[in-house]
Amino acid sequence: MKKTFNLFKNKFPTILVLSLMIVLPVYLIQEFLLVPFTPELPEDMTGYRPDSKLLWYFLGMLLVSLLIELYKICIIKLSYETLESRAITVSEIMDFSMRMWPKTILTTWLYALFVAFGFMLLFFPGMMMFVLYYFYTQVIVMTGIWGKPSLGISSIYARKMLNKTITIVLLNLFIQYCISLAVALVQQQIPGTIASAAVGVLIFFAGQFIVTFIDIFATVCVHDTPLGVDISAFKKKKENNVQY
Repeated sequence: MKKTFNLFKNKFPTILVLSLMIVLPVYLIQEFLLVPFTPELPEDMTGYRPDSKLLWYFLGMLLVSLLIELYKICIIKLSYETLESRAITVSEIMDFSMRMWPKTILTTWLYALFVAFGFMLLFFPGMMMFVLYYFYTQVIVMTGIWGKPSLGISSIYARKMLNKTITIVLLNLFIQYCISLAVALVQQQIPGTIASAAVGVLIFFAGQFIVTFIDIFATVCVHDTPLGVDISAFKKKKENNVQY
């Protein structure tokens, strides 16, 4: 934990720049352009046809989630290079993250598909996959391996530090829930759409630093945990799948 605190403290200026570049615009879009126009769904969905407003809201929230994923890649890359004692600039972080972004998005959808399928079978398999595959973004950033092989490598890391993994996953979910709850409770007490949206942006923006700290801690844990497996086998498997 001390290593995480030191990394967060020493790299906070870079983290702040990345947050202002990505996170702040994201939450401005969410609170000012999406939330005020959230469509109200009827209690009786019989014969209901989605309109353009619902489509706009869905696409907007999808964009928000994708941009937050881009920010997460940036934070993991910054953390990894720092742990490897290598200097890296903001422009280099952004260049790398933009190149890894499509691979991470595809892997995220695969991850979500596996977890959803697991929950459809039984609750326990879905929860296990949700936990074991949690470090796939760290794997992509640290090794360049993406898709199903990155999920497999993530499961190896997670099994080697299962207690830490469960703690990280639950803590992340809890923090996300607390941030959303705080925004909802505070906004109920503030009259006016603009003031309410502004407060929402501030809370989400501040809360993102806590989420960032958790992502750094997760990266430190993965970096310091010996994999014990030759990842070249995963790379060859991925190359064979691409050739096929």
